[in-house]
Amino acid sequence: MAKKKAPKASPPAGDGEPRPSGLRERLARANKNSPAESPEELRARIDTTFERMRAEANSPGRESKQSLVRYPTEEMRTRLARLAKANGRSINAEIIERLQKSMIGDTIASLEESVAELFDRIEKLERKFSNLDDQVKVRYDDD
Repeated sequence: MAKKKAPKASPPAGDGEPRPSGLRERLARANKNSPAESPEELRARIDTTFERMRAEANSPGRESKQSLVRYPTEEMRTRLARLAKANGRSINAEIIERLQKSMIGDTIASLEESVAELFDRIEKLERKFSNLDDQVKVRYDDD
């Protein structure tokens, strides 16, 4: 039977102590070096961690579907790279942001068309109602 090898000691941290290798050791070291926090601070830290984890879980990652983008000119790619850098995003994130905005614009245009159609239908119904109201008044006046 082969013997299990002992885990290698982690290289020393900047303070000369070996780095903790396991999660429990890391937590113990973090707790030893940090002051006690109030329950509210702990809850806030946990909530922040969960929010970050949710954001990471919902963000597209390497497992997401991929598409190849062919830029018509190198100038377009350079411009996208500059815009991405200015916005603090990767080129991919910049492209996704711009695609989403364009789709929102399409959705808004579609909603505007639908609202316009609804207003037209309401006007027709109001005219019909007005005509019916006039007919009722005429009948009422005749009696």
